[in-house]
Amino acid sequence: MTRQIRRREAFVQNLVQNSIDGILATDFEGKIVIFNTAISEILGYSPEEIIGKMRYTQILSRETTKNIRTAFYTNAYGPKGKIIDMQVDVLNKAGEPIPVRISGTLLYQKREEVGSVVFIQDLREILRLQKEKEQAKRMAAIGQTVAGLAHYIKNILNGLKGGAYVINSAMRKNDTELIGSGWRMVEKNIDQITNIVMDMLVYSKERKPQHQEVDPNELVMDVLELMKERAELSGVSLIHDLDPELGTVSVERTGIHRCLLNLVSNAIDACALEGITEGKGVVTVKTDKPAGWAVRFQVVDNGTGIAEETKKKLFTGFFSTKGYKGTGLGLPVTQKIVREHNGELSFESEEGEGSTFALLLPEKG
Repeated sequence: MTRQIRRREAFVQNLVQNSIDGILATDFEGKIVIFNTAISEILGYSPEEIIGKMRYTQILSRETTKNIRTAFYTNAYGPKGKIIDMQVDVLNKAGEPIPVRISGTLLYQKREEVGSVVFIQDLREILRLQKEKEQAKRMAAIGQTVAGLAHYIKNILNGLKGGAYVINSAMRKNDTELIGSGWRMVEKNIDQITNIVMDMLVYSKERKPQHQEVDPNELVMDVLELMKERAELSGVSLIHDLDPELGTVSVERTGIHRCLLNLVSNAIDACALEGITEGKGVVTVKTDKPAGWAVRFQVVDNGTGIAEETKKKLFTGFFSTKGYKGTGLGLPVTQKIVREHNGELSFESEEGEGSTFALLLPEKG
């Protein structure tokens, strides 16, 4: 019987020590009694440093300790007394944050709490592979769209050639007014090619927004000023309805500026497409502050609306309804920038009745 008990104890110890996941168990005072090989590798402490000598509060950050306690004594991550798939960052011995997934349970004997055990999964490799997969998808999508972009870029190059021809002709005639006209053609097409390149760079790379304090209303007015001439040429009216009480928010100005440019540009195109609104197109940009968010931008148009089949493809595969006039980069880029801000991008649309795109941004952190 003694030999059987020893074999069972050896088996259990072997199971604990060779578990792929980290295992940390404490007694009723919070002192660590089990600290297996996997968690030793995650946190950088040896079992000899820890077992029977330290409490779990001494090796976890104050925030992580608070989160675990809260999870155990509420039903936030499963029934009270248990934690199921809670994702947090823990600090290793060197003070580096390690992303992990935690599951665990409080231990009871005769209805009295006698300790706890948690199982800790290191997420570093999983998150790295996920990022690589997302990066590969984006690069594949860019590769697939090159053929379509070639037509778009060809049109821009023709525009540049046309502008250069007008300038050369004007110089031979010493016609300064015609030189200005040709130069405006060149500038317009340079802006277009710049936007394509910037969109491709933003979409293809992992990036972290560089936050700064920005006035959302000033941002909207800047975008509308840039779009003013294009809207007039398309017979579309631009209207703003801005909340004067917003104040500033912490965002990446250039990124959100690009998002709004894309949304307003699409809205103008939706109103002007094939003369659908016959000079009665209206695009309205609104700002407000819903509960729990820093700011909401809404871009509303009375244009063509979006067909049900198109809605399914709107944010995928560089899909465009504009033929050679569109790259299909605008909405995927906008969605990526919004996600990098931990925001939300949504839309509502009825075919033939217009669309509303809403961009929600949270308080920083």
